[in-house]
Amino acid sequence: MKNRKKIKNKALQKGLEKVVKLAENEIDADIKVSVHDLTTGEIASVNGKKFGWAASIIKVPVMVSALKEIYDGDLSLKTKLPINHEFLLEHTDYVSGLPLGTKLSVAELIYHMMVTSDNEATNILADYIGGPQTINKTMRELGMKKSMLGHLLCSGVPRYTSKINPDGSNITTPDDMVKVMRHIYDPNFSKLAEPIRKAADRFFSFTSPSFLDFGGFKKKNIKAKVGHISDHDDGSDIHEVGIINNDLIVCMMANKVKTSFLGSIFGGPTLSRYDFGDDFRDDFDDEDLMYWRNDGLATSESFSSLSPFSIKKSDQKSSGDYQSCDTKPRKGWLNLWQDRASRGTDVYDVYFNLMKTIKDHYDLQRDL
Repeated sequence: MKNRKKIKNKALQKGLEKVVKLAENEIDADIKVSVHDLTTGEIASVNGKKFGWAASIIKVPVMVSALKEIYDGDLSLKTKLPINHEFLLEHTDYVSGLPLGTKLSVAELIYHMMVTSDNEATNILADYIGGPQTINKTMRELGMKKSMLGHLLCSGVPRYTSKINPDGSNITTPDDMVKVMRHIYDPNFSKLAEPIRKAADRFFSFTSPSFLDFGGFKKKNIKAKVGHISDHDDGSDIHEVGIINNDLIVCMMANKVKTSFLGSIFGGPTLSRYDFGDDFRDDFDDEDLMYWRNDGLATSESFSSLSPFSIKKSDQKSSGDYQSCDTKPRKGWLNLWQDRASRGTDVYDVYFNLMKTIKDHYDLQRDL
């Protein structure tokens, strides 16, 4: 891929600004979006330099940091790390349901961090490679100037602060998240070695979008990381970052969402149910630094019945009524109650309009 100079797409910029302005008049939330077309070099960003709580999209630089440690020879994807529940956030994660003393490979931990967004897997990895300080160093090296991992993803742990982050939160911006994705997918821009980029893409290939397919892009061509946290006082934070067709990077962030239909879904019984199947049974190239083999990790028996990402419908019987959904469970599909007439405008609608605007301009550029 040829390294292209960044060019602001004025038409796309105007379209995104219109969607964000209308959204801010309809819902109480801070909406941000950043787009980078690797093929044309065109960019657009609305509030893209403004930071907010990062939620689980911060796990992308955590993954990159871990892969850098492997490349440097300090770690291996086959290295087994003990599960000690020292950094436990919730009991619904797969890793949190494992018996004390169980060991998982670094590859398994990265997989659960990226695909099921497992917080304890993230904490074990982050702590092992040096904690927030190591990950913040990586982000600085990658030019993520307004991003910071202030603490591990649990309570009762040390917090690291800075001038822009005085309370030690986990923060990022859409522009910064687009930048880390460029380091993975744009070899002419990246400061990362090829084995790191290949491994990061391999883990991304197991993911499925929650929002980036809203505007008409095909789900199968999207690799994405979603993030969501909810705070009683500040509201919800609902984000997604990913790459479409391996050449269009998009990050959407909605911070401080006071009333959110999507927030209730993320915290409710209809979380995504992923069919992992045999997709995770794969090899890295023998000559690749990060060679390893999975031995049946992605069987249904491997996933805790407490996990909201379980692939077995029966696991969730006590948690909610699946008949409330108007769509049948599909691979990687976020099932949503579609009572849109009664709930009014929501982040769901905003993200749909943003992605529809992006898709229209993307198609136009490819037709020229």
